[in-house]
Amino acid sequence: MKRTSILLFTVNLLLWTAGCGGKGTITGTVTYKGTPIPAGTILFVPSNGGPSVNAPINDGKYTAEKVPTGLAKVSITSMYVQQTSASPMMMMGAKSGPPLDAPIPPEARKAMEEGMKPKKGLQIPDKYADPAQSGLTYTVRSGQQTKDFNLE
Repeated sequence: MKRTSILLFTVNLLLWTAGCGGKGTITGTVTYKGTPIPAGTILFVPSNGGPSVNAPINDGKYTAEKVPTGLAKVSITSMYVQQTSASPMMMMGAKSGPPLDAPIPPEARKAMEEGMKPKKGLQIPDKYADPAQSGLTYTVRSGQQTKDFNLE
């Protein structure tokens, strides 16, 4: 009985220190050529076939929770909208928007003007969006950890 207890304790200790079945929470920053990615997504794909975990990137910062431990391939996407000269109303099929002197409430006019401004973003190479081609990996440990990704 005593031998069995010691054996079980030893096995549990080894599993605990190896991090088998554990999860990690990863926080960090993502930059491209030194500039924080304004908006995007980071994805951790475990090499052992466990479930992938993604997290939003906001102002270069991310927090990915419940990431399976072990080696993971990583992909990063950045929200980027190319500037167009067409207004949102023209893209919806309208020939033109309301006349500039049309009686529109100030709140509505402001919302329309804001909608016509180009979205901010940062264009990064397409290779980073594919975990198989990005060249990015990270060994996830159990618990809280920090990992920054500086893309070039």
